[in-house]
Amino acid sequence: MIPVIDISPDVDSPAGAQVAAAIGRACREIGFFQVVGHGVPAAVIDSAYAAVARFLAWPTEEKARLEHPHPFRGWSSHRRVGCDTDMQRFQACAVPSAAEAAALGVEERYLDYFQLCPWPDDVAFQEAFSAHFAAVRAVGRTLMSYFAVTLGLPSDYFAPALRHDVSDMAANHYHRADPADPADPADPADPTDPTGPADPIAADAHPVEAADLDTIDIVLPEHADSGMLTLLHQRGDYDGLQVRLLDGEVLTVPVRDDALVVNVGLLMSRWTNDQFLATRHRVAVPPRPGMTRTSLTTFCYPAVDTVIEPLATCVGADGPHYGPVTPYGWEAQYLAAQAAQYAANGELTPRVPLAPRQRG
Repeated sequence: MIPVIDISPDVDSPAGAQVAAAIGRACREIGFFQVVGHGVPAAVIDSAYAAVARFLAWPTEEKARLEHPHPFRGWSSHRRVGCDTDMQRFQACAVPSAAEAAALGVEERYLDYFQLCPWPDDVAFQEAFSAHFAAVRAVGRTLMSYFAVTLGLPSDYFAPALRHDVSDMAANHYHRADPADPADPADPADPTDPTGPADPIAADAHPVEAADLDTIDIVLPEHADSGMLTLLHQRGDYDGLQVRLLDGEVLTVPVRDDALVVNVGLLMSRWTNDQFLATRHRVAVPPRPGMTRTSLTTFCYPAVDTVIEPLATCVGADGPHYGPVTPYGWEAQYLAAQAAQYAANGELTPRVPLAPRQRG
């Protein structure tokens, strides 16, 4: 079972110590947990979902103008080979351009990390998306404080690494069209339009359990996230996020509108010398045609020049498992490995290529 942890206590209080211990157990045993008491206002979450639904309802040719060579920027859409469900994504970085990175004092040798993100021509979309992103990044900083405590470090240990974080936020939408219904839209309708179909990402949507977690079709293949930690809010008609534990057991993460799902990323696993588990996970195809799922996902990274190597408190008799790496170097490694995996397995048919970042 995926634990649910209330993170409202102050991290340096006695109650905070208990929270840190619970988070530590979850990170070491499962790599996933949900948090409540996170402080992100419901209105901020609702506004982000409404903005995403409006954008995804645009004609495909208009969204396609926001495609970008970097797989973590702009709009993309793909379908896994043999799958009848489309996945659409819009993604942006906390530092949106090389010019802004330079203004923050980032060294010139790192500036090609920062690819200019194309935004929809919709000021309200950017405001709602950015407000949610900022609020969840703040939760990420709180969780990094809890991580520090459970690792035997001062609660502010990771703060210098987060000074100019290069976190990303992605809005992902999964939709299984009904071939028997030509009126079934490929994209969600604007929830503000009273003449359109019901909002597919309403807060009170009722989840449907998948019948067979080992044989159900998958729209997003199993993978581990690349960053420190990931925070996800999800809405939809079904519980689609599935976690595969080390023993092979598959757990489904239930949809809870008051919670953020948290999982450990590969960089945090390296930082903790594999004490924290970067658990593989996937997204299942909606069990019935017409069903949808949408997630607002924040991938938390430190500053681009942060040197990440196993912490002294995590290194045992077997020594460090990894050498030092920065987010700058790590992103290229991760993207190359992902692209090779997808090409070898034929798991995805991307409309925007999955490739290492473009330089220059």
